[in-house]
This record gives sequence, structure tokens and C-alpha cells, in this order.
Amino acid sequence: MDDLDLEHLKSIFLDECRENLELLENGLLRMGNGESDPDLVNEVFRAAHSIKGGGATLGFTALAELTHHMETLLDFMRAGKLEVLEDDVDILLNAQDCLNELLAGDGEGNSSENFENLKAQLEKRVEEINNGGEGGSKASADAEEEPEAPPTLKNWYVHFAPKPEIMQRGNEPLFLIKELLRLGEAKVQLNTDELPAWPPEEPTLCFMSWEVELDSEATLEDIEGIFEWASLDCVVTVEDRTPPEETAPATPTTDPAATADPAKAEAADKPAAKKAPEKGGQKANAESQTIRIATEKIDQIMNMVGELVITQSMLRRITSEPTVEDYEQLSEQFAQQERNIRELQESVMRVRMLPVSYGFNRLPRLIRDLSKKLNKAVDLQINGANTELDKTVLEGIMDPLVHLVRNSLDHGLESPEDRKEAGKDPTGTLTLEARHQGGNVVISIGDDGKGINRTVVKDKALERGIISPSDELTDEQIDMLIFAPGFSTAAAVSDVSGRGVGMDVVKRNIADLGGHVTIASNPGEGTTVTIHLPLTLAILDGQLVRVADQIYVLPILSIVETLELSDEEIKRLPGGEEVVKFRGDYLPLVNLQKKFNLPPTTTHKNKLVVIVESLGEMLGLVIDHVVGQQQVVIKALEENYHSVSGFAGATIMNDGSVALILDPPALSQNAVMSEAA
Repeated sequence: MDDLDLEHLKSIFLDECRENLELLENGLLRMGNGESDPDLVNEVFRAAHSIKGGGATLGFTALAELTHHMETLLDFMRAGKLEVLEDDVDILLNAQDCLNELLAGDGEGNSSENFENLKAQLEKRVEEINNGGEGGSKASADAEEEPEAPPTLKNWYVHFAPKPEIMQRGNEPLFLIKELLRLGEAKVQLNTDELPAWPPEEPTLCFMSWEVELDSEATLEDIEGIFEWASLDCVVTVEDRTPPEETAPATPTTDPAATADPAKAEAADKPAAKKAPEKGGQKANAESQTIRIATEKIDQIMNMVGELVITQSMLRRITSEPTVEDYEQLSEQFAQQERNIRELQESVMRVRMLPVSYGFNRLPRLIRDLSKKLNKAVDLQINGANTELDKTVLEGIMDPLVHLVRNSLDHGLESPEDRKEAGKDPTGTLTLEARHQGGNVVISIGDDGKGINRTVVKDKALERGIISPSDELTDEQIDMLIFAPGFSTAAAVSDVSGRGVGMDVVKRNIADLGGHVTIASNPGEGTTVTIHLPLTLAILDGQLVRVADQIYVLPILSIVETLELSDEEIKRLPGGEEVVKFRGDYLPLVNLQKKFNLPPTTTHKNKLVVIVESLGEMLGLVIDHVVGQQQVVIKALEENYHSVSGFAGATIMNDGSVALILDPPALSQNAVMSEAA
């Protein structure tokens, strides 16, 4: 295998390793919450075992060494020799953090102080258990009182014949044989009858086969599992040749990693690098900017491409040898082509969609660590984890989610003592929920804590000059003050909160993603922060409007209604601002022709006003004409020019011209600020 192939395999392994680390962390968190069923412990063990096996094979010695010690401790739990204790889970979680640090350096390096400390802690803990320490003595005593029936050895015959190109595909026959030998005592015979003349023309081809007689407790599934990742590159025959009258007890092994049905774990020890190409999934990896795609999504795209090819062929025939009947079909074929392109576009967009669970899954560890630091008991509930969201939006929302969760734990939920005094369950509830609503995704973070003390919030805002004493604010407006820059109600600065630089960043980051945030709170009952986000940042359904000689795009989802108003229906305030009465409320008007300094157009008797909703507020945009609807591809202004207030981006029209996409949230904020001034 050349260097390029090896580097490719390493890259794939590191991607797979990140996935296994997530499985490892999620499983350990569940174990720390009291779950200790055998399936869960086995799942965690296999994740660690896969990291160890792949790391050792591909030269990531630090990963392999640390996971080997983790695996030993997990194997005690898996074999029932050790109760699942929270202190042990803490050690394993700290080791998992260290693995993440190693992974950040592409798995290299093992000399950090943290690495050595964790390795020493794990070694010490294993030694304590072997000597009958905490958590291990009970299981050992039970085992002495009720000795288990000795396992039965079987005599297996395995014929392993690799295909010549097996090594060119990244599989190593000797590694597979080595894994087979770890299952028990074996006799190996190498067959070289088909070796080519020396020197071979192609040294990377394999012309050998192996016959193995294996005495082991392993099952047929265990043995076949070893060759699973190379099943397309070899022929394997397995026979049970155990004489019925000659079953014998197995000799106990001294290697903890080999006890308790070791072969199942060994089957997972195949390098993830060889497993990944055959595995479908939706795992996103931000570090390498890659994304795993489910097979059914690829199938949908292939079907759409096939339809496009058929329609294109029909159009080519019509235009090359046209007849009168063909011209009648031309319009129909173009309509079919348009439908096919629309479906293909939607299929491609679905490729970018990931379930929000990939974001939510990062939060349980944060909640566990922070609740212990704050001495608060928290029950985390997650709903709608399968709701899909664009990968870019999902990555951008993670920092705001972390801020909001930390804020709920620090400021929202009370201590167990305070909750008891208030007649509540000592364990607080934190709820994460995601759902689709129209063309948006709505994510809410709610707690059943003390709610927002609006008196304290208002006093702090007055103290910091965020509002003036003469301002009359509704409860909702007071609640939204927590998102003001520099605002904080913390009595002291800590490593959790207190500097007032979190919630304003949350609001700004969400706005950068084209979303908005609202908050609802009931004193004594809790607070819920709701985030509204677009499904994707790449394409939107737009309403084309004309102002003077310019075409602009309005997101259809933000449009409430389009009105034609006379001058008498538009009211002017003393400062020159215009408002209109709509459904019982007066809304500010923004005349786009004046705002963008465009030349005046022919005066119409009535004005055309588009009512848009954004950030929970509505306003009217005065335009000249409604042109039509069209899907547009969003191009970021920052990448091609620079950010411009009032615009969310730009798009290229079908005639090659550029149209700017209006940003209702920015226009709404400008209108409110102008009205307040």
C-alpha cells in the first residue's frame, strides 16, 4: 500500500473515530445516569474497542494505548465483575475528553500530562479491582458462592482464501489472521501453491490462502464477523468440527479484554477505515468538512438525473427533426424539464439536511458537568431529535444552544433546596425540542425554574442605561432585555456566567443565520427560549417585487399580505414616519424607494404595500409592482462584496442580472429604531 492510500485510510479512520467517540460519550452519560443494562455496556465497549483496534493498526499508538486501558475497565463492567459507579464513569469520560484532544491533533502525540495522568488513573483503578477494591468485591464474592458453569470449547476449521487484489482495497490478510488467532489456540497452515514466478510483476497482489484449526469458545457469528469488513475481497469457509463427546472446559484467560464473549468485541476491532466506505449514514464531520449521506438520498438523486436524461433526449429529438406535432409537445417537455430540475434541486438540498440530534447529542455532557459544578439536579428531556436541518445552519446554531443551556442551568433552575421550599420536585427539568413549522425549524429550550424576575431585569437595564426611566415596556419587551449587549443579572462573575457577553451573541448569531429568537417566561414556573430558523441557507422561495427600476426578492415565508392603500389610509406621524392600520394595530411603513435613494417613479393613485412579519413584529414595505414568484439561489454579499444593511444576500436572475434579497428582520429593526427616535 502506498503512502497516498495509507493517508486516505487514516483520514477515513479519524472520521469514523469521531463517530465512535460520540457513541462512547453518549453511552457513558447514560451509564452515569443509572442505566447499566448489558446491551448498553457492550455498545460502549465496542466503541472503545473499535478505536483501539483501528488506532493500533494504523499507527495511532496514543489512541490505542488509552482506549486499551478504558476497554479493560469497561470489560470488568461488561463481565459483571464491577458495578457501574459514577466515579468510574467520570474517569472514562475524562479519558474520552483526552481522546478528543488527541483527535484534534490527528491522533498523534501521547506525551501530554493529561494523557499520562489519565493512563495512571485507569491503571490504578484496574489494579484496585483486581485486588478486590470498591465495586469489584461483591461480584467476586457472588462468583465464589455460585460458580458459573465453565464455557465449552469448540473445534473450528477456517479456510481463508483472499482474492488477489485484497491488499489494493486496503485490507491486510495477516491482520485478519491475527484477529482470528486472538479467539483461542490455533494451528495455521499457509498454502502457497499459486505463488507466481519471482519476482512478481505486481507485488501488491496476494496469491496465498490459509487453513486454520481453532479451539475457541467463539461462535460462528464471531468468526464470520472478523472477515465482515473484507467479505467482498475473500472467500471464507467455516466448519464446526467439534466431536460431540469431546467437549471440554475452556482454559480461563488472564487477559481481561478477552473475557466475557471476547469475539464480539474483536469483530468490532476491524479498522474503521475499512468499514466506513461500505456504511451509509448521516454523520457530519465539521473538522473535515465532510458529510455522510444515506443511500436512499443518493438513489433519489440518481432517479432524478435519469428523468433529466430522458427529457433532454426527447428535447434533442424535437429540435433536430421538428414536426408540427413536436412543436405542440415542446411546451409540455419544457414543463417536464422544469419539474425534474425542481425535484432534483430538492433532492440535492435533502443531502445537506441532518437531524438536529447531531447537535443535541453534544449537550448532555455539558449539562452533566455543569449541573455537578452548580450542585443542581437536572432531568434532560429531548423531543423531535429527528427533525432535519441544513448542515450549515446546524453547525451555526451550536454556540447559541450552548449559551442558552448554560443560562438555563445557572439562572433558570433553582437549587434542590430552593425547589423543595417552592413545593417543586428537587430535580429540575430542562427540555430541548425541535419541530418543523411551515418552512422553518423551531428549536426551543425550556426549563421549569424560577422564571425571569422582571423587576430585577428592569432595574439592571436602567442601571446600565439600556432603557430610560420614561420607557413603558410590556412583559415580553422586558424579557427580551436579557439579550441586550452587556446585560447580566449575575451577582458575581464566575466561569459559568456574569460578564454579560453571552445572550447578545446568541441573538446576533441567530440573526446571522436568518432566524430570530423569542422568549416566554412565567415567574415561578419557568422560561422557554424559542429559536426560529430557515431550513436552509442555500435556496429560498422568493417574491419578486419592483421598486423604481430595480428588482428585489422578498422571502415568501415572511409575507403576511399584500395591500393596495390610498393616501387617506396612511397616517403620518409628527416626525415624518408613516404608519398604517392593519388588523387593529398600527404598523410602521418603510418606503423602499426613499430608503434606497432610488429615482421617483410615476405617481400612482394608490400605494402597494407588502405586510411582512419578522422577529415577532410586522411592518409594511411600500413597493411599485409585484412581479412574480421564483426560487432563488442565495449568494452571500460578504463573500463577493461586503455586508449591506437591509439585505440578506443576492441572487442571479434568469436574464443574468443581479437582484438583492431583502432582509425583513433588519428592515423591521431599522423601522422600530426610526419610530423610537
